[in-house]
Amino acid sequence: VFNYMLTFFREKARGLRKWLLQEAKSEIRSAQDLSWITRNISTPIPSTVVSLQPVTINWIINDIIINRRVRILELGAGASTQIIAQCLTQVSDDGVDRRLISIEENRGWVDHVSRVIELDENQARTSVHYTPRADGPGGFWYNESELNRILKGFKPDLLIIDGPAIKRIKQTADRSRVFHFFRDRMADDYAIFIDDTVRKAERKLTEEWAKYAGVKPQYYNAYLGFIKKGEGFNSMPN
Repeated sequence: VFNYMLTFFREKARGLRKWLLQEAKSEIRSAQDLSWITRNISTPIPSTVVSLQPVTINWIINDIIINRRVRILELGAGASTQIIAQCLTQVSDDGVDRRLISIEENRGWVDHVSRVIELDENQARTSVHYTPRADGPGGFWYNESELNRILKGFKPDLLIIDGPAIKRIKQTADRSRVFHFFRDRMADDYAIFIDDTVRKAERKLTEEWAKYAGVKPQYYNAYLGFIKKGEGFNSMPN
């Protein structure tokens, strides 16, 4: 029995090491792939533990270009906002009118992200909006009156869900509210990226939205969910 258990755990450890190595290679490769954008950013926003992973950002950039996404909405601003904004400027000569709106609950962070986007001269296609929280149907979620004002006439065909914050405050928000608020406000064809699907709430959100859209969700390992509705090409990075 001891030998059997020893062999079992050795095989599990070998599988885990292989998985971690593949993860590291994917993240390094994606960071390198994004260099055509990041090398043109004058003051990069540092990546932190709450930032989107390089693979996630790389996938988003791929989908914007390959599937010609034009109305991009991001919940939670940061390094990804700056990279996407720079991308939109760099590919603007293809004649596609792309716009990025980023929703952020922290006023100081809105000011910082907006400032670096302006320094990079990317503000023509990108705007970061301070959207405070308010008690409502989704708990202590974004103020929906403000969302309605900011997004009037804006039908996203790419939605990035990385907010509102879950762990930083005592009053939490139910991210499933994203589904109830946006499900009938999207373009006919769209892509959705859901970060933190290692958590039950985000995994449930992904499954619920995929069922509503009549599609099968994709997962990049444990932490990223992806939904695509309509026609389009495969944009997943290596």
